[in-house]
Amino acid sequence: MAELLCEIKAAVDKTPAPAVSVSPSQLEAFAQRYDEVVKAGIAANPLPAPQVTTRGRPKQPPPLNLAMRLHDFKGQVFAFMYDFRVPF
Repeated sequence: MAELLCEIKAAVDKTPAPAVSVSPSQLEAFAQRYDEVVKAGIAANPLPAPQVTTRGRPKQPPPLNLAMRLHDFKGQVFAFMYDFRVPF
């Protein structure tokens, strides 16, 4: 994920000054790769098996929490790519 975000930042830095966002073809390509990385992160960190003796819902591991946040807040993560006024 870090490599992808740094690659997006490099694409933003290379875009000429009058533009306010990355080209639509780049937006689509980056969004597709982002979704693939997030899905791989979720698949690599499954929920732990529920324990019979404990009450409440089982705790999620921190990497899964991060992957779920990246999935849920995709628009906020990509804000710097859609609008160049938003800092990286």
